[in-house]
Amino acid sequence: DRISVRFDRTRFNIKLWGIRSPSSDSKYFEPAKDHLSKLCKGKDVLVYCQRANSDGELLGVVEVGDQDINSKMVADGFAVSEPKETGLSHSLVEEKAFKGRRGLWKELDWQKLNGRYLQSF
Repeated sequence: DRISVRFDRTRFNIKLWGIRSPSSDSKYFEPAKDHLSKLCKGKDVLVYCQRANSDGELLGVVEVGDQDINSKMVADGFAVSEPKETGLSHSLVEEKAFKGRRGLWKELDWQKLNGRYLQSF
């Protein structure tokens, strides 16, 4: 759920705001990372920055063309939404991804807890 972008010879690390993908120690990290790369790598992106986190990363919504990449990662089953962080929810696209067994949902056996599908990423 992170990309690196270059603007005027400066590199910025961007964390996709409002979503969570598998962490680097998860066996599902590489498929999620590869999917995000496929969506963004080598393409012009527009970043709507929300704020910076304590690690100095910018938190933002990323668009390629007219496509919201944050939502696309959830819709394709490679991330879950984090509505507590943003006040927004991708719950409908997340549920469709789950029911359609898209992306990581094909092989993950997630637990439903408090209305959310959770996996220790």
